[in-house]
Formats: sequence, structure tokens, C-alpha cells
Amino acid sequence: MNERKRLLYLILVMLNVALIVGGIAMYALYNAAINAERDRLLSTVQSQAHLISSIARFTAAHGQGYPGGPEAAILTQIRDAHRNYRQFGETGEFTLARRRGNEIVWLVSHRLSELEQPPPTPIDSGLAQPMVLALSGKWGTIIGRDYRGAEVVAAFQPLPELGIGIVTKIDLAEVRKPFIRAALTNLPAALLVVLLGSVVFLSISNPMIRRLEELYETATRELSDRKRAEAKMAELQQLAQRRERLADIGAITAEIVHDLGSPLSGLSMQAQLLRRRMARGDYDREKIGQSADRIVNITNRLDALIRDFTGFARDQTLELEEFSLDEFLTEIIELWEQQGAQQGIEITLGKIERPLRIKADKGKLHRILDNLIKNAIEAIGDSGGKVLIGLAKVEDGRVEISVEDNGPGVAADIDVFGLFKTTKAEGTGVGLAIVKQLAEAHGGFVSYEPASPHGTIFRVELPVEGPISPIVPGKGAGSA
Repeated sequence: MNERKRLLYLILVMLNVALIVGGIAMYALYNAAINAERDRLLSTVQSQAHLISSIARFTAAHGQGYPGGPEAAILTQIRDAHRNYRQFGETGEFTLARRRGNEIVWLVSHRLSELEQPPPTPIDSGLAQPMVLALSGKWGTIIGRDYRGAEVVAAFQPLPELGIGIVTKIDLAEVRKPFIRAALTNLPAALLVVLLGSVVFLSISNPMIRRLEELYETATRELSDRKRAEAKMAELQQLAQRRERLADIGAITAEIVHDLGSPLSGLSMQAQLLRRRMARGDYDREKIGQSADRIVNITNRLDALIRDFTGFARDQTLELEEFSLDEFLTEIIELWEQQGAQQGIEITLGKIERPLRIKADKGKLHRILDNLIKNAIEAIGDSGGKVLIGLAKVEDGRVEISVEDNGPGVAADIDVFGLFKTTKAEGTGVGLAIVKQLAEAHGGFVSYEPASPHGTIFRVELPVEGPISPIVPGKGAGSA
């Protein structure tokens, strides 16, 4: 923004502020003046009412011989008393009137030092509002229309002993006049003060504004440089993670080559054995069936081995959805109950205090639980036992899913999450690595501890509202 525009905006702002403050002050003074005028007029009408009441009592006692009777004597004295009365300013007026039928008949009207008698005013004309109230037996002050239709500030009071009303009033325009004159007089001075103040303010503030603009530009450059540096650092971190992933994949590939050797040799031997039997006409169904079963078992093992390795090497992209955890766990237990029953293993869900919901990748969470339950069943073996699935809410908006078995347990010095670490004769060393990888991808973690009196408890802790920030899976570990 250039200096000329800044000066213009500043003048407009200061002018608006001056007008608002001045308007509020003027309005407060105007209201005070109106209230003071009301009090003055009310005091005057009350004193006039007392005076007229005194005159009426005196005349009623001593004015019987006056031409026209006591009322004429009273009105004559009142007119004489007000002939030189100059208390109401330029537009002040004192009036007396009585009601005759549907009209107001004016008895005395003293305005601008002249005594006049206006023509009668109809009650329902909307005029002479203060006198209408006085003749109704009321007293007080009002801003309303007089018998001329002019807006006035008036005080009114009835004189019931005479059956008349008394009003003192002054035009509202006269009360407003000094305030209008003051506003017109002070407006040019206010404009001049605003202009001078704006110029002085800008002369003081411009160096500060230029300094602030320089600091802003410097901060913007530094922030931009920092963002570029952070972006570069993130890129380097991603590159390092990618290299780690490639190293893991290389190790996985080497392990696959190593682990595939034995099953493939066995598969080849069984195939050759079948071929020799067929060549010599040996069609013993039992022996052929045994060889076929061995081939199927070896094939299944190869399939599981490849799926575990490829699952670990694959990038874990989450597809988040919100669902009920207790219903989800119930469905998983129903899927595993039959296999557990075949080995004499009971799979149950522990008591849940209240329904819990989570925002997570349902498919990958299913895989976490499948691996943990499978690991627990394999740990128990054919001797029979129990697998208990638990669910609890922990602090900071997180939930904990636990899988507990009563198997032989895991030695404390074994890293069950280390890549290719396994205690099983036919384990791949990847199952629990995938659990760890998927838990971390959700912004959580997995841990284990000995169960009492024996067995192992695996705990998976996850945030309820999904990952706080995207997590690139790090180096994994293997299954027990």
C-alpha cells in the first residue's frame, strides 16, 4: 500500500472515530438538555398551578362584585401577571384551557410576550397533546404536538378546582438549535484536527511500518528457506527409508532362496518317487495318496512362505474406515473357533466394559489379529488350551487389543519381532514382523509379556481416531 492510500484510509478511519465519539457525546448532552428542560418546565407549571389556585381562592372570597363574576376576575389577574412574563425563551408559552364538549377552549395563551386566544381545538384532532393530558386529570412532561402542530417539550397539570388545565411548553427546535449550531461550527475544526493528526501519525509510523515490512520479508524468506530445507530433509528421509526397504527386500529375497531350497527338494523327490512307481506299474493307492499328501503339504508351506515374505515387503497403504471393535473381534473369533476346536483349543472374547469404535484399516487389522491368533494356536500345539482375546480403552484416546495364550511362553532373551527370528521348526520369521509393521502404520505399537502362570500376552495399542500422521513402515521383525 502506497503512502497516499495509507493517508486516505487513516483519515477516513479517524474521521469515522471522531464522528462516532462526537455523535455519542452530542447525543448524551442533548438528552441531558431535554431532561433539564423537562424539569424546568415541570417546576414552572407546578408553581403556576399553586399561584393560580391561590388567586382562585382569594377571588372566590373577595371578587363577587367583579363584572363577569369570579372566573372573569381570575382570568384578568392571570393575564395581568403574565403580560410581562419572559421566562420561556424564544418559543416558550404558557396556556390555560378548559374542555367544552368535544373541543378545547383556550382561556389564556401567553407566547412571545403577547397574549392571544387561539381558536378552539378538537379533542380528537391529534393536536394540543399536553393540554389533552392535563384536561384528563394527568400531570407530567411530554414531547408531543401543541395546538399549532409544532413539536414541543411540555409540562402539564390539571387544576380540578377550576376545571381547567395548565401547560408550559417550548419548541423542540429551540432546544436542538445550540447542538446543531455546535456541530456545524466544530465539524471543520474536527476535520482539520483529523487531517493534521493523520499526517503526524504517518510521519511517525511510516518508518516503523517500513521496518516491519522489511522484517516480514526477511521472515518470509527464512520461512521459505526452512520449508525447502524441511522438504529436502523429508526427501532424504524417504530415500533412506527406501534404501532400508530395499535392503530388507534383498534380505527377504536371499532368505526366500534359502528357505525354498528344502521344500523344493522335497517336492522334487516326491514327484520322482511317483514317476518311478508309475513306471514299474506300482499303483498302490495308499502309497500314491501319501505322496500326494506330502506334495500338497509342501505346496501349502511354499505358498505360506511366499505370502508372508511378499506381505512384509509390500508398502502398507491404509484405507481407513470407522467400525465397532467389539463386533469386529466377535466376527474374527467365529472364524477361528472351528480350527481351534480341532486342536482342543478354546478361543474366547473377554468382558468388554462398553462398546468401542475405531477408525482403522479393517482388512489390515484383521491380518494383525489373524497372525496373533495363529501364533497363539501354534504356541499351544496339540495339547489343548485357551486363547483369550481382550479389548480395553487406555488414556489419550487409544485402545488396546490383547491376545493371551496358555502355551509354554517365550524366553525373555528372544526378539520375537526381529526379522527372521523364530522358535518354530517350520516358522518363516515374518508373521509377527507383519503385526509390528501394520501396528506402526496405524500409529500404534505391539508388545508382549509373560502370562500368569504360563503363556504369553501380546498387546496391540492403536489410536481410536486413526494415525495422527502418515507413518512409513520401518524395518520389521519376525514371528515367534
